[in-house]
Amino acid sequence: MPNLLSAKKNLRKSEKRRRSGAVILEKIKKLIKSKTKDKKSLQSLIDKAAKEHIIHKNKAVRLKAKFLK
Repeated sequence: MPNLLSAKKNLRKSEKRRRSGAVILEKIKKLIKSKTKDKKSLQSLIDKAAKEHIIHKNKAVRLKAKFLK
């Protein structure tokens, strides 16, 4: 557990970022596994995740190339 005030704040920030990133990743996984593949929403979610540095930009390109053909 952090002792310094700034370290406590960084812990709160990183936890908040981890949760929001996990939500977006879950949405991407659900869209990939879904039977009706909504390509437009999948592409926008992948782009959003890459923009917010949740996934790497090259991984986003690979995912889009794989599922949006």
